[in-house]
Amino acid sequence: MVEFVIRVNQQRTAYIPKEVIEILGYEWLLVPNAKAAVVYPRQCDLKTAIKSVLVIVKGLKLMLTAREGRGETRDA
Repeated sequence: MVEFVIRVNQQRTAYIPKEVIEILGYEWLLVPNAKAAVVYPRQCDLKTAIKSVLVIVKGLKLMLTAREGRGETRDA
């Protein structure tokens, strides 16, 4: 699983990696809550977006298990 660090500057501008634009296109929907957000292409149907999010959650769980196995208490 690939991770990208996205920084937002004082003008609320962020650099989005080329690879992300190639996958998601130029118009997205963002669904945030207090600690995370889901971003998906505006044209994407919800069933497909949910399936993709579930795959990402599985990957995150594997990353967490690996980090806990190494004794890491915080994200690297």
